Amino acid sequence: MESGAEVVLVDTEKIAGAVEAADAGVLRRAVAATGDTLPVGALLGVIAEAEVPDAEIDAFVQQFQDTFVPEEAGGEEDGDRIETVQVGDLTVAFLRQGCDDRTAVLLHGFGGDLDNWLFNHPALSSDRTVIAVDLPGHGRSTKEVGDGSFAFLADVVHDTLRKLDVAEADWVGHSMGGAIALHLAQSRPQIVRSLTLLASARLGPEINTNTCRASPTAAAAASSNRTSGSSSAMSRWSPVNWSRTCSSTSASTGCSSAWKHWPAGSPTAPVRPRTRAESATPSLPW
Repeated sequence: MESGAEVVLVDTEKIAGAVEAADAGVLRRAVAATGDTLPVGALLGVIAEAEVPDAEIDAFVQQFQDTFVPEEAGGEEDGDRIETVQVGDLTVAFLRQGCDDRTAVLLHGFGGDLDNWLFNHPALSSDRTVIAVDLPGHGRSTKEVGDGSFAFLADVVHDTLRKLDVAEADWVGHSMGGAIALHLAQSRPQIVRSLTLLASARLGPEINTNTCRASPTAAAAASSNRTSGSSSAMSRWSPVNWSRTCSSTSASTGCSSAWKHWPAGSPTAPVRPRTRAESATPSLPW
C-alpha cells in the first residue's frame, strides 16, 4: 500500500474517520479486528517490506503489546472544557480555544454540533480566539428552538456573543450555520468583521456558481453607484474576494437577483456583468 492510503475506518465518541498509512509497504499483520474497542495509541497493524522475516514482525508486535500503556480516560476536564452560557431560558454550549483580541465564531450545520470543527478549531486558534457554538436544538445546548427561524437562531447566537463580551468576530458558517451568519451580517453588520461560508444554506436558487461570482471591482463601484446607505460598516467583511462571471444578459439578471439578499452598502453588491476573461482566483479574507 502507498503512504496515505486508508487502512481502517474508526468510530469514536466524537467523530468517524479513516486511519491512513504513515509509510508505504505491505500490511504484514492486522492486529485489530473488526468491532474491537481500543484505546488511543493502540496497535492496529504492522506495515513492513515484504523481505522482513515473519519472526521480526511477531517480535515487534509482542514487544509493543507488552510495553504499551494506554492513556487514562479522562474526559473534557483533561482538555478543552465545554462551557455554557444562559441566554433567556436557553442554555447554549460552546468551546473556546486560543486567546487573542480577535475572535472567530464557528457555526455548524443542521444536525451537527461543535465537534464538527474538531480538526479546524486548533489550527484556527493559533492566532485568534475561536468559539465553536452548539446551536439551539443541537449538541449540548437546550433542545428548544423557538419558531425554528434563522432570525431566532441568529438572535440566540448574537446574545451568546454579547454574554461573552465579543463585540465583533470573523464568522464561519457551514450549511445552516452559514444561513445564520448571513442573517447576522444583514441584521447586525457591526458585529461581522468577515464572513466565510461553506456550502451555505439561504443563498437561494438564483446563485449559480458557474456563472455568478462577486467582484472586488464591482464592489468598489457598488458602494457609490448601486447601493444606498453607508458602506463603511460593511467594507470590513467581504466573505471572499471572488471574481464575478456573467456571460449573458440572462446570467447578468440572475447575478443581480442573487445579491438582493445582501444589505445596503455591502461591498459585494453587483454593478455590471463581467466576462470570463475578467475573472480571477478567489482568496479568503483571513
